[in-house]
Amino acid sequence: MSPAEHDPLRPGPPDPFDRWLAEVSADRVIGERARTGWLARQAAEDATWRGALTDLAERGRPVLVELQSGRRHRGTVAVIGHDFLVLRPAGGPDVLVALDAIAVLRPPPGDGPVTGDREPPSLTSLGDALAGLAASGQEVAVWTAGASVAVVGEIAAVGRDLVTLTVAGELGWAYLALASVAEVSLLDSG
Repeated sequence: MSPAEHDPLRPGPPDPFDRWLAEVSADRVIGERARTGWLARQAAEDATWRGALTDLAERGRPVLVELQSGRRHRGTVAVIGHDFLVLRPAGGPDVLVALDAIAVLRPPPGDGPVTGDREPPSLTSLGDALAGLAASGQEVAVWTAGASVAVVGEIAAVGRDLVTLTVAGELGWAYLALASVAEVSLLDSG
């Protein structure tokens, strides 16, 4: 044998066990990446509008809500109901927004995507929320789909598909189809 063959600093042929460990490690990394990708795809396929809103609400960061009417509101999502959300602006009273009235909801720049693969805990409907406001005597501004001005007053009653308001400043009533209600702004009582 030559001296080069006995040199302890010179690597010898690869050990079969080391080669096997390297292959197992590579397979494990590839498997984990595939599983992570599959889970992300599965979550995206199970995503819902209300689920995405739930994720955004849990972040507690302000969002921009653009309505189909062109009106815009910025605030944090405080509640997600069955067919509406409550937006809490930083410097003003809450706004109830019908989910069908929302054109686009934008989180702050730099926020990552949400999964939206679960349902919110509340199944309260917009009608139920408005009925609760009727009992409070809270003055509101109600915007209906396609309206250029709000109806301002107190909600007197909420029926199966009807919202009745006593109109502010007048001795009169306004009747709105519940399905047409796009947003309800709570007005300061001061």
